[in-house]
Amino acid sequence: MIEKEYYRVDELATLGVTEGTIRYFVEQNKLTPTFFAPATDYILGGLHKNKFHGFAKANYKGLISLPKHCLSELLKKGKTRSNTVNLIQKENIVIKSADYPFSINYPNNFLESWLSFNPVKPDWHSVPAKHFPTEQDSGWSVFADLVKSFTDDEKEKAEFDKVYSSGKPKRVLNSYGVEFTLSDLCIRHQDLLNLGVIHPKVNQLTSIQPPVQEKAAEATPIDFDNEFEELLAKILRSKSRIQAKNIHRILCDECAREEDSRLFDHKNILVGDDQGIISWRDKFRGNAERSYTLDSLRNVVSKVRKKLRQ
Repeated sequence: MIEKEYYRVDELATLGVTEGTIRYFVEQNKLTPTFFAPATDYILGGLHKNKFHGFAKANYKGLISLPKHCLSELLKKGKTRSNTVNLIQKENIVIKSADYPFSINYPNNFLESWLSFNPVKPDWHSVPAKHFPTEQDSGWSVFADLVKSFTDDEKEKAEFDKVYSSGKPKRVLNSYGVEFTLSDLCIRHQDLLNLGVIHPKVNQLTSIQPPVQEKAAEATPIDFDNEFEELLAKILRSKSRIQAKNIHRILCDECAREEDSRLFDHKNILVGDDQGIISWRDKFRGNAERSYTLDSLRNVVSKVRKKLRQ
């Protein structure tokens, strides 16, 4: 099969990778479902205390992922509808305007505020977004106008608005989002590598297997300085030619997983990922917390490679 950035479910089915297998890995939090979105307008932003804050209008075409709460419905019903997505291929985002694009003031039913700056950091793995809405009369406004149409008395209409319409918006921002199904799902090439579906050397698809487990005993024991080096060695043994930036992505992905579903960090030394800075617990030094950026990680990866070659 030709190497691509992502593959559709029907492409993998010919190789024995069924929808049920994919469903299993999603259920086990070992695979993040993605979908291809055609060129669409979005509001870029993010959630804070369950409130969406926007900062730009943009157009995007590429892979997206869904919020976690949508995945349960996707697995249960085979489809889900979502208005909020994560834009994965950041290089495909085309900013159209940073000005607030609506006549309806905020906060409103669609967003809480409009930021005057771009909060996206270079090491963010995706950008949260909502499908661009339309401005329309609220359901209450339509109903109220219908009720008031039964009288010509302006005082009665004013009294009705005072009693019943006070505090209710006349206009709202509305977006129904998009429906996604399991059959639309796309599997990223990197995810296939992480799951052992693609062999990193010959680059061919095989049946899905978990990462190759480290041998119980090495012919010549290697003296690693700490368990983080042991973790890097485990990744390098399964993907010998992998670059440091891809190891960094794997570590970020491991941090996001539940401890019992991690593919490489079976000792659970990883603490978290804060804007690309990997934190881990050094059990060789009394569980002291240490961290690496991508730049400092490159040096450690080179060091571990040399030890593996000895």
